[in-house]
Amino acid sequence: MRKTERGITLLEMLVTLAIAAVLLGLGVPSFERMLVAAELRTRSQELVFGAMRAREHAVIFRTHVVLCPSIDGATCLAEPHWHRGWISFEDTDDDRALDPSERLIEQHVASARGITLVSSRSRRRMRFYPAGWAWGSNTTIRVCAPGNRIPGRRLILSGTGRMRTADATSDTCD
Repeated sequence: MRKTERGITLLEMLVTLAIAAVLLGLGVPSFERMLVAAELRTRSQELVFGAMRAREHAVIFRTHVVLCPSIDGATCLAEPHWHRGWISFEDTDDDRALDPSERLIEQHVASARGITLVSSRSRRRMRFYPAGWAWGSNTTIRVCAPGNRIPGRRLILSGTGRMRTADATSDTCD
């Protein structure tokens, strides 16, 4: 009686490894793209929710609230780089700067993965009035992935204090 060998041949193993390598090579870039897109959505929503909380605080407490980019949690940046972090605070003296006597509402730390959030130089701060308005020119914050590998987003604050998100246009992250 002849004994049958069980197992796979070297050729079968090499073919299997080649197929696995091809599938992995196709899947990893797609997976990385999916992770970056999820991070882009997360960072966008964090700022949208920060603006909503600042507006809500202004309405509930009948005060002016400023939302601005900040690294140290105590001063507003002169540059419109929101990805470095931001703060919101009650602006009781209407100088659009956080003073020791004013209440810090929220501090957000810098984002990860190289996502950038940049507004126009003309509108580096968002100011919410007691009625919820955010008078001034509409502001658009561009949310971009590193190297512009995936389409960016736009966060648009209107004069009514409402912030909405929009898909990128071709020049969003240029």
